[in-house]
Amino acid sequence: MKKIHLFFFFLISTLSFSQSDALKENIKKAYLLEKNKNYTDAKKLFLAFEKQNITHFSEKEFITVYLLFCDFMISEDLKKLDAALKISKKWDDRKPYQTELLLKIYSANYTFLNDKSEPKKAITKALEGYQIPDFNQAKITTQIQYLSDISALYRENKNPFEAVSFGEKALRLSIKKNGENNDVVAEYYNLLGDLYIESYNPTKANKYYQKAIAIWGKLYLNN
Repeated sequence: MKKIHLFFFFLISTLSFSQSDALKENIKKAYLLEKNKNYTDAKKLFLAFEKQNITHFSEKEFITVYLLFCDFMISEDLKKLDAALKISKKWDDRKPYQTELLLKIYSANYTFLNDKSEPKKAITKALEGYQIPDFNQAKITTQIQYLSDISALYRENKNPFEAVSFGEKALRLSIKKNGENNDVVAEYYNLLGDLYIESYNPTKANKYYQKAIAIWGKLYLNN
């Protein structure tokens, strides 16, 4: 009996790993389609994947949530996004790919609200996403973009002080990812210079403008 049990466990484990690999592969393909805003094909990809023999409940739920997300991006039906958010917020011990999707949903939500001229609601929704306990397990590029978005929302809402706070967070992560001498980092220094001007701190603004100029000088004048 032990041999049978061990074989059964090995079979289930093998199937589990193969299913997880298949899910990860489909996520990569779907996210590449998203970069071109091709949510229709991303949805078709996951609809086809859904028809496979998926045994893991967590994977089934992930597919359901991703399809709801795609539906919203295609139709802008906020009910779809609310349903996706309701499910994904309940996930316990989220895996990194689940965190990525959850932040993607939050991002779509606050962008939609801001486009509908509801900036305060957009900021509230964006902060809700920022405060999830697993925010830091998202990809660093996702974190940087999310923090930059919050900074931009505060700036649009005439709150340069909070815009600076989140802009600084985005800058620190950008330096961590790209190093100091990088064009993206220089852009953040330049943007923060503008924000410090708006928050009545010209000394700090000048310091950041000089940092941006120094980086651009190293990148372009020496080549």
